[in-house]
Amino acid sequence: MSPQFEKIKQLVLGKKYDLSVAFLSPTEMRKVDKKYPHPINPDVSVGVPTKASGNKASNVLAFPLSDTSGEILLCRDTAEKQAPLYHMSK
Repeated sequence: MSPQFEKIKQLVLGKKYDLSVAFLSPTEMRKVDKKYPHPINPDVSVGVPTKASGNKASNVLAFPLSDTSGEILLCRDTAEKQAPLYHMSK
């Protein structure tokens, strides 16, 4: 984990929280989308599960695994395509 990411993780979740981050391809992300359905909410900020429309992969999914651990799944391809929608760039 990069030092910058570790610092942010500790500030937000604390030192004892175990967080994993994985980068998935659009195909892999669509499989997760289908296996673990989540609510449709276009107003939710990054880091919370949102449902991609149609057959598109979600950009980010976050799963709390317990009170002290969680996982963030990112699809870089989708995030880059959606960045302009949130006034962000690559």
